[in-house]
Amino acid sequence: MLEIHEHFLRVPAQSVLKTLQVFCLSQKLFCSENFKKKISKEAELLLQECQGLKEEAFYKDDVSHLMGNELLCDHVEEIPSKLTQDALLKLSLLAWHFDSNGSVSEELRQFVAEPNAMFHQVCKFIRNQYNARSEGFLSVEDFEREMMHLLTFLEAAFTTGWNVIFVKPNYSGIYTE
Repeated sequence: MLEIHEHFLRVPAQSVLKTLQVFCLSQKLFCSENFKKKISKEAELLLQECQGLKEEAFYKDDVSHLMGNELLCDHVEEIPSKLTQDALLKLSLLAWHFDSNGSVSEELRQFVAEPNAMFHQVCKFIRNQYNARSEGFLSVEDFEREMMHLLTFLEAAFTTGWNVIFVKPNYSGIYTE
């Protein structure tokens, strides 16, 4: 891969990571009172706010207060160090596709909530940018497969070991493609 300064990729990648984490916390899986007994007060408040987002509210409502949550921001700042530069590039391109600043946009949140609705079109577009910035060449099909693998991995990670509400210090899970 062509050398791209990691900081340039971290910030937009963090937008996707925040979006995925909030989406995971908004799922019914985390409705159980058992979770609230085992987490900090800050994590409980974050979980409560995320649980308030149902269906379209996840991408229709103003969630800027959630995306600025200190616990979430601190947590998401640690995740890029566990990802490959290739994964950071893919996540950054995804964020930039929906917002040139790489921020958490309504469109990015909609993509995370309903990826199948536009997955092929988004991957087809950002794959061209990916190929221009990486040393290799990926077909649309290969890029889609890798992107789906990455997003599926992250969703599983944010539901389990990398979840902000019960992440353990020094959790050592790493994404290797």
